[in-house]
Order: sequence, then structure tokens, then C-alpha cells
Amino acid sequence: MRDPSRIATQTAGDAVRRLAQTFRGAGIDTPELDARILVAHALAISRAALLASPERELSQSDLASIA
Repeated sequence: MRDPSRIATQTAGDAVRRLAQTFRGAGIDTPELDARILVAHALAISRAALLASPERELSQSDLASIA
């Protein structure tokens, strides 16, 4: 398991972009959508809230949930 304190992601938007890039590299058909769904779930917010506030700063707990 990755150490969340070593992840450079600072905002929810960064997390979505980073995860989508990983998914794209793995050949997933809908990387952006899947990344938004998973990050929103990990942060316990709606996808609409995620889209409305991509600048939301992530806590260490948030980073651990996403990792």
C-alpha cells in the first residue's frame, strides 16, 4: 500500500487528474468518469460537489482514502 503522506496531490481536482491518467494508461474506457466517481466516493461527496469544488484541499485522511 502506498504511503499517503508521499502523494503530491493537494486538491480534489489534482486527485481526479492523477487517477484518470493512471486509468488511461491502464486502457480503461472511461478514465475521467471513473476517476470522478471514485474520488467523490472516497471523499464522501457527490460528483456534483466534486465538479463544483475541484480546488478543495485534501487532508491526509482524504489522501489515504484515495490511495
